[in-house]
Amino acid sequence: MGAFFTNLQICGASAKAVSEALPRQTDSRAYVSGEKNGWVTVYPEATEDQNGDTLCAIAGGLSRSLKADVLGFLVHDSDIAQYWLYRNGKLTDEFNSAPDYFTEVNEQARERVRGDAEILLRLCLAGTTRAQLDEVLHPADGPPVMAEDIVTELSKLLGIDESRAIFGFEYFEEEGAESLPDVEDFEPIGRGLERKRAKPHENAGANPMLDSFPLAINMLTQAWNDELATGDQGIPAMFGRDTAGMARQMREMLDKHARDLLKKSALPGRPSLEALKTARDQGPDALAALIAEKTPGQLTEIGVGAATVGLEAFLAALLECGLNPSAASFNGRTTLTAAAQHGTDSSIYRLAKAADDRRALS
Repeated sequence: MGAFFTNLQICGASAKAVSEALPRQTDSRAYVSGEKNGWVTVYPEATEDQNGDTLCAIAGGLSRSLKADVLGFLVHDSDIAQYWLYRNGKLTDEFNSAPDYFTEVNEQARERVRGDAEILLRLCLAGTTRAQLDEVLHPADGPPVMAEDIVTELSKLLGIDESRAIFGFEYFEEEGAESLPDVEDFEPIGRGLERKRAKPHENAGANPMLDSFPLAINMLTQAWNDELATGDQGIPAMFGRDTAGMARQMREMLDKHARDLLKKSALPGRPSLEALKTARDQGPDALAALIAEKTPGQLTEIGVGAATVGLEAFLAALLECGLNPSAASFNGRTTLTAAAQHGTDSSIYRLAKAADDRRALS
């Protein structure tokens, strides 16, 4: 399951002004951040249903009331990234990374949601070029595999805290205290909300954020997913057998995404991208053995990911390498519970359950 979130980013107004103006635009609950680099972030509960019209109504109203620039971000299932930019209450720019996702649109509509780098440039950090924005909005090799990467890269150029930019109301409720270092700067708006408090991590001084290494492994192993593959080479079925070039491009995009995630990893002694790709191409046993040797502490996170997407051969290899099916991941999930999502009569659940039973008897 991909990412689903919406948020508003306001430039040119104080956090206090935003908090006072927001109830006049929506009676729903929300969280409002403190100011950072000239931006204030809002997570409205009203937009959690992914209704772009609601998001635009709130964004436009705030922009008009505050006489400020307001960006509304929406990501749907990691497949689509959208934004709407309002200036003094008027929609001045619009972007949709996959305009034909739900239904085919005409060329005029496609052009309207292309995103205008020249307009967005006025809000970017000093030194940002139009070419940099165009590379994010209109990359030569097509949109990224994970649509939220567009929001992340745009936020860097705009000076928006990227950790804030990829959250929404529900994500904030569930993970804000663990994932946002400035969580206590967010003001709850609406009845029943409380200010979030950062929770102490179980290891003093440890970084409570999930390392990006397991996410990189997830990208590298996407070609093994039976639902996306056909034939022996793991060619994405959506491209068919006669479009090897497109399939190769998909593999390259996934590997590029893995490379970017590895750059953010702080794990000591982790394998290089080349070592991981070599092991991946040799098969699940080789990759599981490399992970168990170099980063055994990541077995649980990677095992949960493998069970979630149904990589049965990889999960079997991880279990052979010492994965504990009942060990809790960063978010409290276990490999066993992740496998159970496929049904307790599924082969992947039976695999995890058998391994768990063996551990209980030993």
